Amino acid sequence: MVTVMFKAKTKNGVSHNRFKIYCLATQTVKNNFLVSDPDIIGRFVSEMYTLIKGHYYFNNKVYKIRYDLFDEVQTRMLTQEECFDKYEELLDLRNGETIISGTPIVSLELHK
Repeated sequence: MVTVMFKAKTKNGVSHNRFKIYCLATQTVKNNFLVSDPDIIGRFVSEMYTLIKGHYYFNNKVYKIRYDLFDEVQTRMLTQEECFDKYEELLDLRNGETIISGTPIVSLELHK
C-alpha cells in the first residue's frame, strides 16, 4: 500500500490536508481521511522522517499507520485517530539530550 498526503479544497475554497491510502495490488483507494496533526503534516511536507514497514520515525516519536484496518471492508472513512497509533518519547533521554541526525531512528543512512 502507498500513503499519499495531498491538499484538497472544499466547495467554499477552504483547503485542508488529507491522506489517501492506495492499494497497488487492487489499484483501489482504501481510505481517504483528513489530517490535522501538525507533527504528521510537517514531517510529510518536509520529508524529514524514516519509513520502515508502516512506521514513521522522527525525533523521539513514531507514528504507525494501521494498514490492518484498510484490509477490512469499510462502510465509512476512518479518522486520523483511528488510522495512526502515536508513540512519543521512545527513548529515555536525559534533560538536554537529543537524537542526533544520521542515527538509525532519524535516518536510513545507516540501514545500507
